[in-house]
Amino acid sequence: MTERSRGVMTVATGPVRLVRAALYGIAGPTARRWWNNPLLRHARRSKPLPIGLLRVIVPWLGMLLALGAGVAWLLSEQFIEAARVAGAALVGLSLGMALLPVAAAAPVAAGLAARQADIAWHDPDLVADTGTDVFVWGLALTALWRLRWLVVIGLVFSPALAVSLLRLDVVSFTAWHDSAIALSGATTASRAAWLLPDGGIPFFRLVLRALTGAMLPWAGLPLMAALGVAIGVRVPDPALAPLVAIPASFVLGAAVVLGWHYLTLMPYLHGPGEVIRAALVGLLLFVVWRAADGVNHLSARRLEPEEG
Repeated sequence: MTERSRGVMTVATGPVRLVRAALYGIAGPTARRWWNNPLLRHARRSKPLPIGLLRVIVPWLGMLLALGAGVAWLLSEQFIEAARVAGAALVGLSLGMALLPVAAAAPVAAGLAARQADIAWHDPDLVADTGTDVFVWGLALTALWRLRWLVVIGLVFSPALAVSLLRLDVVSFTAWHDSAIALSGATTASRAAWLLPDGGIPFFRLVLRALTGAMLPWAGLPLMAALGVAIGVRVPDPALAPLVAIPASFVLGAAVVLGWHYLTLMPYLHGPGEVIRAALVGLLLFVVWRAADGVNHLSARRLEPEEG
């Protein structure tokens, strides 16, 4: 590779490196704290995962699936039926594989926490060495480790999910744009709800929706596990706790998705306001991710032995 090529690559990948460095600076300390949790360490030793191999395989498989989703999208525009079927299958698979670990996290964590909480109440020495905060985080992380292969598969399909979401939104907004032209725009208010003030398609908004939509399940995964632990320590029945966690996780997940949906489509922010939209959506992802700390802190207080 020539010096000029290296310079071009450096400039082209600069924004990616900046984003990666920012994410590592924000998430790095928390990720290390989670990774070094004693309960998770025990789970990793008993049921190991080939981390080094997956670091190589997962990104490449993800890029291949994203490329496949993009090719299927392009070919479906040429009215090739096989491409439409393949594209629709990838849309369904990517969405299902990303949501499956999120849907399973709360019930699995609730069942695990219900069993361990009952033991902890009868044997306070179980959490004396680690502390209740570390203990409840360990329960949540151990539950996620039990879903490790679902998480890996979901990560593989996440890039394809971003392409699929972009494809669905572009098709929907294009149809709305064509309808607005055919009907002479109907009303200004109805057009503004979806399109730009000049009637154009808000592509920045759609790209933002695609990227953050693919990130949303992973931002919410720790929160769902923490919710399951919170239910498990309050419903100390391993059979009943998962049943309570299923509707609770559905309600919480639906609320987060509705908030994300509103922020990414809110018509009042366009032009320079799109920067504010991106900041608000990023804040939502951050709050959802860090909300697990607050939920687990409440669970830890629940497990603290009563004085006297």
